[in-house]
Parts: sequence; structure tokens; C-alpha cells
Amino acid sequence: ATIADLDPDAVNAARVRFVEYLTKNERDVGRHEEIVRDAAAWDVATLLNKARITKQGQITRSALLLLGRDEAAHFLSPVDAKISWVLRDGTNMTLDSQQFGMPMLLTTDRVFRRVRNLSIERMPDGTLVPSVLPQYDAWVIRGALHNCIAHQDFRLGGKINLVEHPDRLVFANLGQFIPGSVEWMLEHQSPPEHYRNQWLIDGMIRLRMIDQVGSGIRRMYETQRKRFFPLPDFLIDNTNSALPRVEVTIRGQVLDVNYSQALMRRADLDLRTVLLLDRVQKQQPVDAEALKSLRSLKLIEGRAPKIIVSAQVADWAGQKARYIHNRGVDDDYLCRLVVDYITKYGQANRKDLDELLLPKMADVLNAEQKAHKLRNLMQGMRRDGLVRREGPRSAGVWRLAEK
Repeated sequence: ATIADLDPDAVNAARVRFVEYLTKNERDVGRHEEIVRDAAAWDVATLLNKARITKQGQITRSALLLLGRDEAAHFLSPVDAKISWVLRDGTNMTLDSQQFGMPMLLTTDRVFRRVRNLSIERMPDGTLVPSVLPQYDAWVIRGALHNCIAHQDFRLGGKINLVEHPDRLVFANLGQFIPGSVEWMLEHQSPPEHYRNQWLIDGMIRLRMIDQVGSGIRRMYETQRKRFFPLPDFLIDNTNSALPRVEVTIRGQVLDVNYSQALMRRADLDLRTVLLLDRVQKQQPVDAEALKSLRSLKLIEGRAPKIIVSAQVADWAGQKARYIHNRGVDDDYLCRLVVDYITKYGQANRKDLDELLLPKMADVLNAEQKAHKLRNLMQGMRRDGLVRREGPRSAGVWRLAEK
């Protein structure tokens, strides 16, 4: 491969970003103009050598991956140099998809523009006017994509995936998670001793795609925390020797507004404690020692497996009713779901109602309690003249009541 196999737009973008990197790391502001002037005079070969994209003028695999034309991907064979974006609905059905190839320096922005980053409202403390913010933070999306590129094990021949659901984004790349655990990264706030793709990472640092001091993961957590959103979820599969993978889920669904703000603004809670409490809210596994720590802080109550966030946390936000429901939705919302479903499909049997409503009910309820709640809900809707049942109790269907 030669410089002619590089994308001109990507090379121009690399020049801009590398100059930003140089000026950002030069404390003497008086030298910034000199740096910009010198960089403008570099030819492409000099630029790429200085940015550690090429080696002594030779095109590297990193240079092709980050700056190469898409048609030059054959030089990297058998590497599958692509990012796959998939859009799915609430039932996990695929609605749309697209494959994005090289150059990765520009591709991540193209992928970012495909994400439906909807505007949502939240109510700040002490105000009556909601503020509007995007469902996902732009830096978090780009940061997750750049991490996937930097840490992909390209020897395995797989591509990077981004699956967009209505309430979350799921990023996945192949390769072992070298630090071993996210907790290690959050606690040490420093990069591992070695990386899988060291030359690639050196270049990405100089193109300002990833952080220089290994704090990218922590910044993702802190950003979600400051936005009062659920923290990222890492699923690390290092046990599959053939295809180890790392999956990161970024949720774009707000926890209860006041509840989230009060929880995240507790000055005495460090990030590790917030991480553990976040897992409790999501009903994710928490080890006994961590539960003991949370219980000593009076942040949780209950017995395994029904550990819940304690009333003390809920009281901070004045949301006792929401605490009692343990994040279950109210009956009015469930009724609206039933009416909307029957309006669309004409009827609903028991299986339809189970699939529609049971996942929406409070996590603290067991299967029997959820079934009892569902029966009471439908009988209440029948008494209110909203629905009617046709057929026997076990095999009947529900339809909208005639007006």
C-alpha cells in the first residue's frame, strides 16, 4: 500500500486533529502559532510519520485502518474492517442496518449520525420547567466506538457491532478485555501495562480519538452519572478462547427524574458505591462483601435475591411511592398499553397480555404476584367499561368494550 491508498479527506482531518493534539500538549501558549504554521508546511509523509501513523514513510496497517480508502481494505485481509449498525424495535426485530468501512477516522462520525439520538425531557431540582437533552451523550457514543476500534482483536476476523434499541445502545468488539475487569480500570484510573494494538492506539491518541491516560472508561461512567442516567454495563466474555468479546450497553432511558438527581448528587457517594447501587436497581448480581458495604451505608434493604434500594435513598428525592413500586409502572400506564394493543390488533389473549404487561411490572414482584396483579387489572378495566371478555376464562380473549 502507498499514500495513494489513503483517503484525502481522512488525511486532512488527521492533520487538523494532530495539530489540536500538539497545541493541547504544549503549555507555552506562545508556541501555538508556530506549531500551526509548521504543521501546515508538512507534506503528507512527514505528517503521518510525526503522528505515528506510518513508520519511516511505510504505510502501516494502522494507517490503512484509520485513513485508508474503503477500496484498499483488501490490503488488510483477512481483517473485516467494518462497523455494523443495526436498528431494532422493542420486540428485537431488525428495522434497518448498514455496514460502514474505512477510513475509521471518519467512519465513527458517519455511524454516530445514524443513531436516533432523540430529545427527552427532565425536570431539574426546584424548577417547574423541564429541560431538554439528547437521549445519549455524543462523547459517550464516539468514545465507545473508538474503544471498540482500539481494542478489537483483528486477528479474529470479526467486525465491530453497534445495535440500537429504543432505550439503549449495545456496542460489541472481539478480543479479551486485557485489564480483566471494569472495576480495576475505575479504581486504578491508569492504563494497563500493555495493549493489544499498541501502534494503533498511539496513532489514535495523536488523532484525539481516545484518551491519553487510559481514563476513557471512567469518563463514560462519570458522564452518565452527571446526566443522571443508568451507568454503562460491561459484559466481558474472556472464557471463549475462540471468540472472546466485550459488550458495552449504554442506556438512554432516564431513571425517575427526581430520584436520579438526588441519588447522583449525593456528595458522600464515590463512583464505586454508585456503581454498586446502580447494579442493585437493575437487579444485577452484587457480591456479598459489596452488599455488606451498601447495607452499612443504609443504601439497600431486603434479603437476597430481592435486594432493593432502601427507603432512605428514595426519601432523598421525595419519591416514596415510586420506591414502594420498586420502579414498577402505575396501573394507568398498564391500562393504556392494553387499550393501545387491542385497538391495533383487535383482541388480546392471556399470552398476549403476559408478554405485554409482565415485563413492565415491578421487579420486586414474583411471578405469582405479577399474575395476580394482571388479573386484578383486567377485571378493573372490565368494571370500568373499558374492555370485555369473550369466551371461557382459560381460553377467552379480551376486546374493547362497545361504547
